[in-house]
Amino acid sequence: MRSEQHQKLALGLFMPNCSNMPSISTHRVVEDQWTYEHNEAIALAAEGYGFDYLFPVSRWRGFGGETNFLGTSLETTTWAAALLRATSSIQVFSTVHIPLFHPFVVAKMGSTLAQMSGNRWGLNIVSGWSQREFGMMGVPKANVLSPLRADQLFCGNSQKTLDGQRATL
Repeated sequence: MRSEQHQKLALGLFMPNCSNMPSISTHRVVEDQWTYEHNEAIALAAEGYGFDYLFPVSRWRGFGGETNFLGTSLETTTWAAALLRATSSIQVFSTVHIPLFHPFVVAKMGSTLAQMSGNRWGLNIVSGWSQREFGMMGVPKANVLSPLRADQLFCGNSQKTLDGQRATL
């Protein structure tokens, strides 16, 4: 047997924080499945069943059409704040698009969420890909296609200095 400790398998849920989350279909759509109240009920049940974490999808604009897949959604950091207050042991993640949030703002929000929840907050960093979504916020295509890479920020346990377009860390 190896001498290092083994980590247990962590089980989580992708939460329905966006409309039509289960499928791109008009068949048997549950109209209020994306609401905070529905998400809180699922979070409390997941915590009761021993799940380890909750994970949201971050969308800023739906895909249009008859279903408008993921067209209505809850912003993931405020969503996480509310679920962290409603639960007591499950970890709750926020999903953050690098081109839309300054790293210092995310760090401040995250430290607040971690402090208020007993360090149960987690961060999912994504670059994004939809010019339709970011274009409505005035984010140029270059920022969507060439975001600050997460591996430039998080490189093992060593301290890193990064002098980039968006921030100097």
